[in-house]
Amino acid sequence: MARKHPHHAATASDIVQIVGPVDDGVIAQIIATGATAEDVKEAHAWLSTQDYFRRIAHDSAHGRIARVYHLLDAERQRPKQD
Repeated sequence: MARKHPHHAATASDIVQIVGPVDDGVIAQIIATGATAEDVKEAHAWLSTQDYFRRIAHDSAHGRIARVYHLLDAERQRPKQD
């Protein structure tokens, strides 16, 4: 199996593999940021952390990782529909 270059934009499949099931609109927004799979992994790690200092660091972060983080955070906070 060929490995993707780490600087290629993440695909929908990459995003779902990293964060799990997520709304198609959110996937499209993440892809639109140009984020790599590594960016998505980092943003997902930020979202998953409870560490105070990491939260402060990423709350003030900029760039693709921060945009992906905010998209995932908004999706996580949206009320789930059955």
